[in-house]
Amino acid sequence: MRNFFFIKLIVIIMLQIACSSKRQLPKSEQDLFAIIEEDSKAYAEGFLKQDANLIVHYTNEAFVLDKGGKDAYLKEMQRDCREFKARNDKILDIAFSKPDSIMRIENRLVCVLKLTGHESFGLTGDQSYEISNAILANSNDSGYSWKFLGLFGLEEDKIKAYVPGFSYQRFGIEKKVKEKQPWD
Repeated sequence: MRNFFFIKLIVIIMLQIACSSKRQLPKSEQDLFAIIEEDSKAYAEGFLKQDANLIVHYTNEAFVLDKGGKDAYLKEMQRDCREFKARNDKILDIAFSKPDSIMRIENRLVCVLKLTGHESFGLTGDQSYEISNAILANSNDSGYSWKFLGLFGLEEDKIKAYVPGFSYQRFGIEKKVKEKQPWD
């Protein structure tokens, strides 16, 4: 009898959790766009606040695994965020475009967003620089949640390891070669 009570309690708690979730599975392309927008804003917030946990949470899972797994990548991002703050570097703003289209590649949904923003470097921070990148967004759960990967400086073969079936041509992206920057 006691076991039945605990099982019933667990089922009730699980149902409450499932019903209280704000996000529903997307039913239309507009729903998908809304979820992509929400998740890309959270990802951007991670960079704006230098919040390593948010950055790692919204980063493409295969890329995170390639970086040694979640714990290793989190430590790397925490270090990077500390160094960024110590240099008084700041990301001033970030915006993502709405994707032109969403494609199904194998068992995932994939689209490309354009990132634009401004960043300042150094103690004075009196100059800002424009930043731009193509961001690959992918969902492994039918559009319920999205993970992101910046494409700037990544070779196509490496991206294919993270999102099989990807090609710059398929998405109409001009491949940019990363040039050495003064701060590199």
